[in-house]
Amino acid sequence: MVVRHDGEKVATRTAKAVRDDGRYDVDFREVRRGDSAGKDVFRVTLTRTDGAGRVTRTLTFAR
Repeated sequence: MVVRHDGEKVATRTAKAVRDDGRYDVDFREVRRGDSAGKDVFRVTLTRTDGAGRVTRTLTFAR
């Protein structure tokens, strides 16, 4: 798992995916980054460790 906040890499780690309602969830709430002015954009890239597969999601939070 790679987490970027406003384009800057803030975390790289291995995490366990948990099956939930037919989908897999990965909890990255322990990744912390100081709040910045305006909206915060997080880009999370998950890569399987046991074979091919990768997905990237962008999450935007506005105050």
